Amino acid sequence: AAQYYAPVFQQLFPSEQNQQREIEKLCEGKDPGFGYGVLAQLMVEEWCGKHCNVVLTTNFDDMVADALYLYTNKKPLVIAHESLAGFVRLTRTRPLVVKLHGDARLAPMSTEEQTRRLSEAVEDVLKKLLGEMGLVFVGYGGNDRSIATALANLPAKSLPLGIYWVGSS
Repeated sequence: AAQYYAPVFQQLFPSEQNQQREIEKLCEGKDPGFGYGVLAQLMVEEWCGKHCNVVLTTNFDDMVADALYLYTNKKPLVIAHESLAGFVRLTRTRPLVVKLHGDARLAPMSTEEQTRRLSEAVEDVLKKLLGEMGLVFVGYGGNDRSIATALANLPAKSLPLGIYWVGSS
């Protein structure tokens, strides 16, 4: 079903304004569940938080940030738009959420054309971050050309801590 998301979404909501309204409507009034609470706790724990306090997400919602507020009282730095990519620093001790396809309220990217490639600024952030970390995929279908391209373009020594995929099998 995920491979049909972009064309169906674009057909149902042809204008960017209608697309944004629909995405905002879908994200409105939602609260993070148990899994987000666990993730938030891991992100701020003294013994492991410094190793897993960065979330790269293609989601438009605020679930990770909301979970951090609700369950830890920590406020993350949220990079909700590509124009904010320059504020990402590897040395941050505060949790970091990078929304790779934008935010529900700030020009979300959901069509095939919009998600074909990440902006240069966002790709640079990925290169910096993933040059020193590992990557854990959680709840991700892997049907995104821009993410696949960005990962394929990483320097050879990237992801020194490995790649892990959390799924049902």
